[in-house]
Amino acid sequence: WAYPSPLETYYKQSGKPLPFKGMSTALYRGHIATWLIENDYFYLNQVKANDNVLSPTEIGEGLGKKQSSNGSLSADWFSGILQATELKYTDKERVFVAQYYFNVNHGQVLESVRLTRDDLEQIRANKGESSKSLAITTLYQRYTDYHFRLSNNDEVDWNGKSLKLNSVLGMSPLLELYENDHLNWPFN
Repeated sequence: WAYPSPLETYYKQSGKPLPFKGMSTALYRGHIATWLIENDYFYLNQVKANDNVLSPTEIGEGLGKKQSSNGSLSADWFSGILQATELKYTDKERVFVAQYYFNVNHGQVLESVRLTRDDLEQIRANKGESSKSLAITTLYQRYTDYHFRLSNNDEVDWNGKSLKLNSVLGMSPLLELYENDHLNWPFN
């Protein structure tokens, strides 16, 4: 639950209700989205929900204009930092190999960084503070903080009452200030 889902971001940006219902803490989002990066572009491949497999065209309008070699739709609407983990499986365990970060701007992958365990330990030890590795991990942390901001309504305490701040569009006034364009938000 602690990692932003690009598909959830699509629904938040479009103002459409998320059509998937969480079934358990193991699948709180109610769906499993499969993504593809091809030729420096980010694509939605498919979505599994309630034992159904949905193609990107079944999800909604505005997902993307480009198609990958396998027919996946580009995620032109998505801008943010993605994190993925490479694991190696043995008979007895799964072993961490590397952490990947992808900086995506309107579906285009601008930057990708692969960090091994040694790279991550150097970052934690504050070595190489001006490195590309530190920059992408810092940007990812800012992005995840921002993502959680999208889910919270602003509140103001007034005369002992807790009041929710919502705009005419039903979103946080801060998001409306940035016209709900996630690239205008200061995390980026």
